[in-house]
This record gives sequence, structure tokens and C-alpha cells, in this order.
Amino acid sequence: MYEKFDSPQLITFSLGAASTLQLVIDIEQGRIPNLDAEIGKQIILDMINISYCVRYLQYSHPHFREPEVLYFNTIDRAYANRKSQNKISDYIAWDDDFHYGADRDCKILKL
Repeated sequence: MYEKFDSPQLITFSLGAASTLQLVIDIEQGRIPNLDAEIGKQIILDMINISYCVRYLQYSHPHFREPEVLYFNTIDRAYANRKSQNKISDYIAWDDDFHYGADRDCKILKL
């Protein structure tokens, strides 16, 4: 992380995001035995928040690349990310409040 970013703010944010990104790998590898809908929802919200913060940070640091891109930088990690997302979605039944709220938050990122 330290060699990729030249700002303490970017380093701090990226290290904070790394724990969520590692959790995604842990889910895919079965290291989270108590995975349930609430944990899955929290991970989805954390990923949305990471994306929101990246967009915000890119205003003042246009060269800043998403930690997710740097973290899932191999075929195996990218595949694990996709499998984990699918696993999480299997745990989450449709919940209007959660899904519409998450969709609204994602639309903000497209502005």
C-alpha cells in the first residue's frame, strides 16, 4: 500500500478498506462459518461505502485507484471476489428496504 499512494489520507483509507476486501476472500474460502443475511448485508453496504469514498477521494487525488482493483489483482482473487459476491447474494432474500436503499446509494456513485 505504501508504495502505491503518496498521501497519508489515501494510505489510511486503503488500509481500512483492506479488511473488508480480505473478508470477501475469507467468505469464498469458507472461513466465515456464521455467514448469514445480516453479515452479507453489512458487507454489501461496506463495499458501497468504499466505492463512495473512492469517488470522493478521486476529486482531490485524480490518480487514486480503487483499493479493490489493487487487491483483486490476480485471476484467482478476481474469481474469488465474484464467487463470494454470489455466495452473499444467496444468503440475502429480497428485502425492499435494504435493496432499494442500497440501489439508491449506488446511484449516487454514478453522478
